[in-house]
Amino acid sequence: MKEAIIYVRVSSKEQKQEGYSIPAQKKLLTDYAKVNNFNVVKKFEDDETAKSAGRTGFGQMIEYLNSHKDVNTILVEKTDRLYRNFKDYVTIDELDVTFILVNENDLKKQIQTGLNSLKIPQETQDCIAEGLKQSFYIKCNTEDVIKQNLEDKKTKLEERMKILYEDRLDKIITPEFYQEKFTEYTAGIKNLCKKIDRYITANINYYILGTKILELSNNAGFLYENAFPIEKQELMNFLLSNSKLKDKKMLISYKKPFDKIYQRVSCSDMLGYRDSFRTFLCKVSNSY
Repeated sequence: MKEAIIYVRVSSKEQKQEGYSIPAQKKLLTDYAKVNNFNVVKKFEDDETAKSAGRTGFGQMIEYLNSHKDVNTILVEKTDRLYRNFKDYVTIDELDVTFILVNENDLKKQIQTGLNSLKIPQETQDCIAEGLKQSFYIKCNTEDVIKQNLEDKKTKLEERMKILYEDRLDKIITPEFYQEKFTEYTAGIKNLCKKIDRYITANINYYILGTKILELSNNAGFLYENAFPIEKQELMNFLLSNSKLKDKKMLISYKKPFDKIYQRVSCSDMLGYRDSFRTFLCKVSNSY
């Protein structure tokens, strides 16, 4: 594993905003080092307004490189982090080191391009939506039978509860027997109500979730481009999984079901995806 150092710097208040802050630069460079098999032996930073030579972190970095000739790679976000003036350029050049630029703006462009790749052609969208509606109706009709059976059982328990109450008023049964059966019937009714509600919710979620996934796929790139930094991160967390940075190139990996959408869009075969999409929706909608 090759050894390297990290250098980060901010020179104005604006650069301390998210995306340019020292923590943000460190994370970007550290992630790059992990993926590209660099062993980061030292990190240097300068958090000050750049007006003259003599930055503390920069000076310490130069001293370190002069005393550790085996370390000859610097990871930095962009050149103006490293070079503040011509003297700095000469100083770095005399060290005979390699510096690797890892620019976050380039990564954002790559991420946006990847999210734009989820966009589904309109004709295919219409076909998938129609297929989802048809399968939704089939699903409802099938589960309506199960739901009706549950409602019949609930009605029988409610009738028994009514008779039990009347028998208690007429003193046909003891208070103890009444309380025992009342507790039993009440628990049974509550359990059946939960099961019935689960079927209703699953049917509703099935179609709503399907349309939301299609809408998000088609608008992911636009949403990312216009989002605030925190919103960008939330969107990435929702859509992406274990994406890596390799040789300055973002290797994007999508979460389900967006991974299948990307594969189908890439090979122009969205019709073959419809059945697997239905299966995914059934599993997810039933889990709510």
